[in-house]
Amino acid sequence: MNNIVIEGRLAQDPEQKQTQNGKMMTTYNIACDRQYDKEHVDYFHCLSFGQVADYVAKYGATGMSIIAVGSVQIVNYQDKNGQRQTGVNVMVNSVKFLSRNPNTENPQNQNGQQQPQGGYGQPTGGYGNGQRQQANGGGYAQNNNGYAPRNTGYSQNNNGYGQPQAPDFMQVPSGMDDEIPFN
Repeated sequence: MNNIVIEGRLAQDPEQKQTQNGKMMTTYNIACDRQYDKEHVDYFHCLSFGQVADYVAKYGATGMSIIAVGSVQIVNYQDKNGQRQTGVNVMVNSVKFLSRNPNTENPQNQNGQQQPQGGYGQPTGGYGNGQRQQANGGGYAQNNNGYAPRNTGYSQNNNGYGQPQAPDFMQVPSGMDDEIPFN
């Protein structure tokens, strides 16, 4: 399976172009800090097509935090000197902005439309065998305003009224010994 998830920042404003066959394409670079080496940054050259391309071009700006999901594509090309080069592109099919566009003063764009909070693209199916399902509010957090928490498995903000509850990993039937069966 060829799948990649990138979390980083847009290194420059996305650039929208029209391909030779008339499709709209957006190109952009995502800068990612390395986990253990803060002095070096990795840059991923990304391409999006269709509605995802329109979304990134419309709402993306330099410095915005982004998560991009797609596939890796190895490309061969000739540089200006005629030398054969190999490069890597990320064909992005789903994005989510984690920050607002710094070029807008309020959550509405110039046309008076609300800037989206979530991402755009086809469902990726998550990391397991089933589709990732989202609860109300995008599925990432819920605010219970002091009421009893539900066991949804998502992180929840209870406003200080108890700890968030997660479903039990394994419930031991009554009558079973809780001790480890090893000597």
